Amino acid sequence: MKFYLQLGAVLVLGALLSYAALTWFGSRENTGEVPIQTPSEQAAQLAEVRGCQACHTLDGSAGIGPTWLGSWGATRVLKDGSRVIVDENYLRLAMQNPQAQVVEGYEPLMLPANFTEEEMSLVINLIRDISLGGAE
Repeated sequence: MKFYLQLGAVLVLGALLSYAALTWFGSRENTGEVPIQTPSEQAAQLAEVRGCQACHTLDGSAGIGPTWLGSWGATRVLKDGSRVIVDENYLRLAMQNPQAQVVEGYEPLMLPANFTEEEMSLVINLIRDISLGGAE
């Protein structure tokens, strides 16, 4: 009997906490206290949380890896002397297999990114937007 009382108390507490969380976050969004993030803000936050910004800057400053600012459409010279245009295909390959095309002047330190398709698209669009001056 004691077990069932404890289980019931846990279930009631869980339901109350779920309701409180929904009420709290729902009311904060409705009052504008928590702004809804733009795709660029979501991508920047994702890049920070996943460690991308430890090497890649968003403002053009030097970093361990190439800056993302102004990179979309730019020509990169690779370690093997070949050239590549920074576009969606290049960025996808760079995130999935970073050792495939290492930019001259940088060490091959990057590990493959473990992004979902949606996350990869967010980051690619961020790089494009900040390069073209269209970030929100």
